[in-house]
Amino acid sequence: MLKEINSSKDVITNVDLFNEIIELVKNSKDTALMKCEGELPPFVDYAIPESYVSGIYDYEFDPLFVLSPGYNEGYYLDLSIRGAWSITYKIDTLHLGTIKTLGNSVEGIRQMATLYGECLVSFQKIMYDNMDSFTRKGFDLKFYNTKKEYSGGFSGLESSDIALQRFQEYHSKSPEELNYGIIRDNMSRKEKIVTERSNL
Repeated sequence: MLKEINSSKDVITNVDLFNEIIELVKNSKDTALMKCEGELPPFVDYAIPESYVSGIYDYEFDPLFVLSPGYNEGYYLDLSIRGAWSITYKIDTLHLGTIKTLGNSVEGIRQMATLYGECLVSFQKIMYDNMDSFTRKGFDLKFYNTKKEYSGGFSGLESSDIALQRFQEYHSKSPEELNYGIIRDNMSRKEKIVTERSNL
């Protein structure tokens, strides 16, 4: 399970993401070829996370998984991500880790291809279940109606002031449906309630 994000000091890293993928693969019950039952398949010789640890600050990235032959023997499955994952908005690649098999047979290649698929399935589940934990840039605004029910909002706004302006703009058009708002600093996770009386 990925760590909880409660403050600016908490961050999910490339190593965390790799280890979480491996854990889900180990416990996969969806494919007859794997039958992991808490362990990696026997054809895997090792699974090593990247030695360079880097934080992931946004969910705007895609998996970049590459299966390729080794220089002397076996096959490597390199897991990376590519996109705007850093604290800036720069598009870049971040390596997560490597899975290796020494097998060179056709069947071994097919097994690694199956493992590739399992890693991708695991990656997608992690991102779906934990997208908010990867949201660390900007400010979120959530609207609530007079019954205190969630009524939509905005994500990744540039500043708290912009979030407040957005609240005031939409609240004036629909004061009951968009009765009050909660602005969250995605880095610190601190929240504040805003109403029609809130000032810039």
